[in-house]
Amino acid sequence: MPTSLAQPASVIPRAPDGATRPEFTDEEIKLIREGADGLMGTMPARFYYDEALYQWEVEHILKRRWLYVGAWDWAEKPGDYFTLTMFGEPLVITRDEKGQLHALVNVCRHRWSQVVPDGRGNKHVLVCPYHRWSYNLDGSLRGVSVEDIPGLQRSRCALPQVRVEEWNGLVFINFDPDATPLAEELRDLDEIIRPYGLATFRSAGITTYESDWNYKFSFETGYEAYHHAGIHAERILESMPPASHAPMAFGKTWGIYAYTAPPEMMIPEFIHPYGPPPWMSDEQLASPERAAIFVGIYPNFISFLQPHQISTITTQHVSAARNISSTTIAMADWALRRPGAAEQVAGDIQFMKDVQDEDTFACRALQHGVRSSFNDRAILHPRFEGQMTHYFNWFLDQFLGAA
Repeated sequence: MPTSLAQPASVIPRAPDGATRPEFTDEEIKLIREGADGLMGTMPARFYYDEALYQWEVEHILKRRWLYVGAWDWAEKPGDYFTLTMFGEPLVITRDEKGQLHALVNVCRHRWSQVVPDGRGNKHVLVCPYHRWSYNLDGSLRGVSVEDIPGLQRSRCALPQVRVEEWNGLVFINFDPDATPLAEELRDLDEIIRPYGLATFRSAGITTYESDWNYKFSFETGYEAYHHAGIHAERILESMPPASHAPMAFGKTWGIYAYTAPPEMMIPEFIHPYGPPPWMSDEQLASPERAAIFVGIYPNFISFLQPHQISTITTQHVSAARNISSTTIAMADWALRRPGAAEQVAGDIQFMKDVQDEDTFACRALQHGVRSSFNDRAILHPRFEGQMTHYFNWFLDQFLGAA
């Protein structure tokens, strides 16, 4: 009989569904949908620490959404790869000889050894170190060491794959084979950010840390500027006060709020520190609007985007209150070519790390406080946190509408 060592590569197994299905009171739903006493509310506190609820969220929401995992130039050339672990699944993102990306389960189909060591690199063949079974960059089985196995169905021994899409230079994965294509889902957002040319931005710096808090806190901290008055009071408040930010645009699965520079900050050295972006018209260069925008793609992509740079956060999900995260910065190619760019970029990288250190303090404080039995509701500032309501309504829709 033919020997079969694996399920078909197109089948993505799901964890046993023994988690707790979330329930909401009418009051909790009303706080998110309509508010109370004229003020909008957030997701209930338990959704930031309850492990059973989180596991249900993983299987019914997170594994069915597009999740940001890195930048295009982390796997730029044929053979380039980078690894990650998502929900306990070891994955390797590869770019094959045709330039196509693949998100492969990084586990040998023979005896379950990790195939590619953690990190980044370039390999034209993926070789398992245990018995030296080898795989092509698209995950197909290339060879069995020592001697062939009679009757082995090679097509059933390919490395399983999850879906992967590269959108504007950003790489996303999805565990759901039936999910709407990312490009289709973000068509309207694409119209807004296309002029920036993100697909040409190059990675410049990264800081990786264990984020011992719920991943939503990372997103939420980046999705409002109200915390500039507290966490970033000395570093950012003067130049980027809460009042200089406002909601800009929303889609079904995304939102943007924009920063308009205060009059005293409307100087070229501040707005365009690397010189005028070549794609901007004179009218755009003279406008204080959209000096920067904050782009969120639900559930876990948050970014700070300026014409010359984008800062983002990746999250490798582990549990309700522990993940591995990286804050990254990428620079526009035209900015990198400007005289003196190297020194400026070094300063921007350090600034990114300093801001993240402050946000790390904030997220840890949130996780420490969120378990209090007195947390019956949280209040959103109607002027400075308005975009958060769109995000919380999206989350509520996902929970209530999940199969």
